[in-house]
Amino acid sequence: PWDTSKALKNKPEKENNIMDTTVNKKEFAYKVAGKGGFYKKDAVKMTELFWDVLMDCLAEGKEVNFYGIGHFRLKTVKGKTARNPKTGEPCTVPEHKAVKFYPSRTLADRICGGQVQQGGI
Repeated sequence: PWDTSKALKNKPEKENNIMDTTVNKKEFAYKVAGKGGFYKKDAVKMTELFWDVLMDCLAEGKEVNFYGIGHFRLKTVKGKTARNPKTGEPCTVPEHKAVKFYPSRTLADRICGGQVQQGGI
């Protein structure tokens, strides 16, 4: 019911522009509104709530699984010694946490013809 192309009208028209291959949160919400028959403002709220809940679950240390899509997991990345690219001096990168997404086989087959490695993104 909604014309989602309105969100795309103000994008610059350049060849190989990253904007041509990227969907931002608002555009994503408009696509949800168009497919689900929701008002755009309600779809934006639902999208924001979805990401808020996802981030809350990850912050609590929980893994978030979506059957047929994949799962999000918080992973601890070991500290390491790196090199400052400007000065060339060694520096220490402390241990930290990172969010990893592991696509399901269903998603990999549908989107990439099975080309996605199962090690996570």
